[in-house]
Amino acid sequence: MPATLLHAARRHAILDRLAVHRAALLLSVLYAVALALIAFWPTPVDRAGHDTLQRSLAWLQVHGAPGWLTYGMVEFASNIVLFIPAGLLVVVLAGARFWWLGPVGGLLGSAAIELGQLVLLPARTASARDIVANTSGAIIGTVLALLVFGVLALRSSRRMRRVTASINARPARVR
Repeated sequence: MPATLLHAARRHAILDRLAVHRAALLLSVLYAVALALIAFWPTPVDRAGHDTLQRSLAWLQVHGAPGWLTYGMVEFASNIVLFIPAGLLVVVLAGARFWWLGPVGGLLGSAAIELGQLVLLPARTASARDIVANTSGAIIGTVLALLVFGVLALRSSRRMRRVTASINARPARVR
């Protein structure tokens, strides 16, 4: 009986990991499609809101916002945020042991996007600054994933110790 409980706890953990992996795979496909649409849209994706954003930033500056809060800074921050899921999903799919794939994938993916924009999309502006921002986002996503993995591993370890302790504390059944 005790071995059965321990086996059930391990099986439950494996099924949980499989469900997370499948969800991450689906989210990765959806993310890749959205990223491709954003990156390779023929015109800048912020064109429709550019003037509104500029006016809003000007209003904020007049009302005390710091001088560094500019359109360029908002665009840079947006690129960072856009690539956080890339680093996170790579680590979830590849595992913590291959954490380095998050930043490397962010760098290579971003470089490919910028090269594609330079060669294929005359209305878009390729930029090394975007590569830096995108790679930074992938690094942040990687670090977040590793932190979450660490917390989950700690919780799982504690749970397994409790299960093992409760199994060992039970009196043996006589047959």
